[in-house]
Amino acid sequence: MANIALTREDAITELLQIYAQLDDLIRQICKARIESAPDAEAREALSRQVEEERRHVEIQRAFLRERGTPYEERIPPEVSRALVEYFLRLDWPEFVSAMQLTVEGMGTLVVRQVCELADEATRRALEIPLKDEESHIGFGARELRKALEALAPDEQEVLRDRVRQRVRLTMALTRSLPSDLRDCFEAAGLDYTALNSRIHEEAARRWKALGMDLGLAA
Repeated sequence: MANIALTREDAITELLQIYAQLDDLIRQICKARIESAPDAEAREALSRQVEEERRHVEIQRAFLRERGTPYEERIPPEVSRALVEYFLRLDWPEFVSAMQLTVEGMGTLVVRQVCELADEATRRALEIPLKDEESHIGFGARELRKALEALAPDEQEVLRDRVRQRVRLTMALTRSLPSDLRDCFEAAGLDYTALNSRIHEEAARRWKALGMDLGLAA
């Protein structure tokens, strides 16, 4: 995207372009992880998420067309490939921690913030994706709890340490997304520094509910 002054509507449209592409990447990654899920319940939940992500992308692309701005990829192909490879090489507890609990946890907060500033049509377009993503976050939390409960106490702490490191690394991956994201957020009416603080506070709250302190709160 050219570095030009954006109206609020233009900025929100640009953020939706990125959101649609991220949802499609999540769909691809989750589809590739179905067979590696640890049991039938997890495979069924992940299959359901794949279908929901497909629906999200369809909703977002249709909305963009209605706005006169057809969908276009904003994340460079090499970055997309690197993100897919990153998530495919994780073991199951680290995967749900990185994908459902971190990426979707962060994304849900950001989209809710954008919705507060958007027009009614945009809020309606994001209503179903937001509802589904809360369910995905819950799935990730259940799977991580199951993985921890299956371990002896000393092994649980080893896994917690791995998860803490993985969450921090995954949060740092946002630096590989389009560099003008900050301009989009601010043109949409969001204070970028305050938004980052909210993301860290919400992540700290979610992980505290799982009995883990990631040291993320300001």
